[in-house]
Amino acid sequence: MLVNPEVTPLDSELEAGEEGWLSVPGLRAAVPPWRRVRYAAFTPTGEPLVREVEGFHARVVQHQCSGAPRPGTADLSPQRSATQQGPLTPRHSREVTT
Repeated sequence: MLVNPEVTPLDSELEAGEEGWLSVPGLRAAVPPWRRVRYAAFTPTGEPLVREVEGFHARVVQHQCSGAPRPGTADLSPQRSATQQGPLTPRHSREVTT
């Protein structure tokens, strides 16, 4: 679990690929995450954590911290109420990510 994660791209290189969401069966989208990122967060016990990762690990971090800004994505989370109007927009932070 990462508490208050912050994801920062280390360069502008993107990686092609598709992602899916278990909460929305059948939904898949082309999502080009950054190839290399640094993430900083706290552990559940309050210890600081900073890592630089690339490739699949970077994709997983960006997917799990989906509130972090990512190129070419919009927020499709179920937190959006069915009565809300207007276009979907990305969220830029989330308090706790599991």
